[in-house]
Amino acid sequence: LACALVDGTVIVFSVASGEEVAKLDKVAPKVDVSDNLMNKIAWRPGDGQMLAVPDKEKGVVFYDRESWQEVMRLKDGHSGTVSMFAWSPNGLYGITTGEDCQVFLWDMKKKMDLDKQKLSALPCGVCWHPSENIAAVVDVDGQYAVWNGVVPPHLHGPTEPVADQDMYTFSIEGEDEGEHLGLGGDDDQAAENDDGEDDLEEDHEPTTRRRRRERPAEPALAVQAPIQPGSTFGHTAAEHQFLAYSMLGYITTRAEESHTSVEMAFHDTSRGNGRMPVMTDYYGFTLAALSEKGAVFASQLSKGAHSTLMYRPFHSWANNSDWTAPMPEGEGVLGVAAGKSWVAAATTAHRLRLFTASG
Repeated sequence: LACALVDGTVIVFSVASGEEVAKLDKVAPKVDVSDNLMNKIAWRPGDGQMLAVPDKEKGVVFYDRESWQEVMRLKDGHSGTVSMFAWSPNGLYGITTGEDCQVFLWDMKKKMDLDKQKLSALPCGVCWHPSENIAAVVDVDGQYAVWNGVVPPHLHGPTEPVADQDMYTFSIEGEDEGEHLGLGGDDDQAAENDDGEDDLEEDHEPTTRRRRRERPAEPALAVQAPIQPGSTFGHTAAEHQFLAYSMLGYITTRAEESHTSVEMAFHDTSRGNGRMPVMTDYYGFTLAALSEKGAVFASQLSKGAHSTLMYRPFHSWANNSDWTAPMPEGEGVLGVAAGKSWVAAATTAHRLRLFTASG
């Protein structure tokens, strides 16, 4: 995990341990939190072998993940500081944006720009389409632009698989010329004949020897349990707990001797007297969310009981104004949200179920 600080320092952490593994002191431009420039860094897709970092000379520097030495540089494009770099899905191309409001397309193999576009305001976001030759850019004025046909049609597409002949390598400064960094896949080592000498091609030039790199195994990470924003349910042993808390108001649940009651109140006490009537909970609600128009509640999956979603509008707090939606057998609600005209539930089946406010 890599992050860029406002002073231009890049720090790399181990995802498995959380420890700092590398620090590149002030290699990127210094930025002010009050302006719109940023240092957006990016790992090369696929193998994550290189980290792209905007530099202080209106370009982008690429660092090897193992040695943290500079392996290549893009330059002679922008007239101002570069703030962002985005790899194409297959790593053959890159897009840069900067304070000159220009967007450049780069051929990473040739280290040269192929095309450019000019925006009317400073770009603050850029990304590639995951499966098509399209890129999207947004600027600080909120304008959204789509760049269709980014890579010229006669070139290898930005999402097409990369064959061996399309792979590119970079020498690390100070190392033997025969050692390179590959784009990805299996690194081939020069074949040796029976007497131990390097095999030669027909023109008697030695074949390029690549350093064999073993990609580290992905760390086994514990998946964080789902959370409901603004909820304390299940995190404390108190009888009175919050099911939801937001800028609009809050929903609480209280365990009584024979039942559980749910109460909701607005921060704005002038709205509906600020408090809604107490509701008896027949389902065992553990999740809730509220919007301008109503509140949604959900019970989690348990033995002998379905997970149930319930919505109650504010304009009528009568029992016959709400609706319920039982989840399919074996599927439980993990999180809920509500808007002016919709209700959403994320479930254990990795689904996002959307409902209208009328059910």
